[in-house]
Amino acid sequence: MEYLILGLLILSPMTGYELQQFIRKNLALICSHSAGSVQTALSKLEKQGKVAASETLEGMRRKKTFSITNAGRSAFSAWAAQPMQAEKVKNMELAHLFFAGLARPQERLAAIGDYIHQMEDTKAVLCAIRDRFRQLQHKE
Repeated sequence: MEYLILGLLILSPMTGYELQQFIRKNLALICSHSAGSVQTALSKLEKQGKVAASETLEGMRRKKTFSITNAGRSAFSAWAAQPMQAEKVKNMELAHLFFAGLARPQERLAAIGDYIHQMEDTKAVLCAIRDRFRQLQHKE
C-alpha cells in the first residue's frame, strides 16, 4: 500500500480521502481502499519522512493534503526498479478452480465462465494502465 500511495503522490498531492477514492475507482484489484488502510499507510509514510502533510482550512473543515518528499521519491524509485515477482502473488480464489471437478457440471461451467469474465475485466484494466503509460511516455 505504501508504494502505491507514493506513486500516486508523485502524480499529484492528495488528501487521504482523495487517495482512498482514487484507489477505490481505479486500483481496487490491487489493494484495499478502506479509509483505515489508507490512513495507516499515510501515517507510517509520514513518520518515515517519505510524505509531508500540509493543512488548510476550507470553510469550517481542516483539509490535510499529502505530498511526496525527496526521501519518498528515492524509496519509490528503488522499489519501482526492482523486478516484479509474479510467483509471489497468492490468490486463494484459485482453489475454486482446483476443486471445480467436484461441483455439478452446470455450476462448474457457470463458475469458470464467470471467472473468465472477471479475468477479461482485469485484462481491460491492465491494458488501460499500459495505454496510459504509453501516452505519458509519448508526452516526454
